[in-house]
Amino acid sequence: MKLKIIFIICIVFLLNSCGDSGTNTNDSNKELWPFSVGNTWTYFVYSYHRYNSDTVKPFDTITYYISGKKSINGEDWYFMTSIGRSSKVIFINRSDGLWGYNFKDSTNINIDSATLGFRYPTYLNETYPNDTNGIKTVSLNSEVISPAGKFTCIKYIYIKRPQEAMYFYPGIGLIKNELITAIDTTLTPPDTVWIRMILVSYILFPKE
Repeated sequence: MKLKIIFIICIVFLLNSCGDSGTNTNDSNKELWPFSVGNTWTYFVYSYHRYNSDTVKPFDTITYYISGKKSINGEDWYFMTSIGRSSKVIFINRSDGLWGYNFKDSTNINIDSATLGFRYPTYLNETYPNDTNGIKTVSLNSEVISPAGKFTCIKYIYIKRPQEAMYFYPGIGLIKNELITAIDTTLTPPDTVWIRMILVSYILFPKE
């Protein structure tokens, strides 16, 4: 449950079935994470000792879905919920990327406090905001092989926490979230523990 909560927090920018493949990860005609009511993404959570080895079988499943939308100042914002948990977060894709806002009361949402989570379109080594508290684009063509397919993703990291990476495929959304939780330097080579959330399946509906 603790690890499940970790990844739910990541989804809200830390304030938080079918396959596809492709190469154009900066196609501005696609949304970084497409939103329509009913869209659903299911992920497995794994643990690894050493990269891609000593795999622990999936010990959790997380499903996110778009539960509704709300028009605010002429924009459609989308509510994202995880099954089994009440998430108070809304998202929108704007021309400069994916924005999100955590709210307490759905009847009193102040989007003036919304945050740009992930810049899109983006370029290699772009950081935003332009300081040490931002997010950095570290790759435009990171290949991710998942149960849902093979994807060429944009890879983002948090500048203050480079041990965590988020992989997005425009037109489908978040493909993988990877977090280093421990490094044992007493061993040679050092033993590193990863927690990984990876896409298993998704359902996407046409844009309303």
